[in-house]
Amino acid sequence: MLLPTGGRKEPMTEQAPTIVAEDGQTVFGGLTYFAQQWSAVGAPIGPVLVLAGPGAGKTRCLIGRIRYLVEAIGAPPDRICAVTFTNKAAEEIAGRLRRDMGATAEHPWLGTIHGLCLDLLRPFAKTIGLPPGFGVADETH
Repeated sequence: MLLPTGGRKEPMTEQAPTIVAEDGQTVFGGLTYFAQQWSAVGAPIGPVLVLAGPGAGKTRCLIGRIRYLVEAIGAPPDRICAVTFTNKAAEEIAGRLRRDMGATAEHPWLGTIHGLCLDLLRPFAKTIGLPPGFGVADETH
């Protein structure tokens, strides 16, 4: 399968260098994933939505997904958008990616849904009648 854009000329494979342990768990990038986690990490190229309760491994899955796309599939990191609900989760993911991937980890867009929307609005502030550098108030402001 090919990414829609990104400058790659050769086709990308969806086969990742993985190991399946005796207990059926999948090992990729030094981390072990349960079957449901691996279905998110190793899904075909495209959007993935992970819905799970506390402690189910959502952060691990998102980190694994980004690493899988970059390291196994060959996706350009600047073509990856990872959205979390909280700044705390976004910071945790960014830190782990920097630890595991080095400078490559700086290139995916990573943040909250609110941050993504703000980044999308800012270039059009004048068009929609907002001042340049407009801010968004929350309960603390």
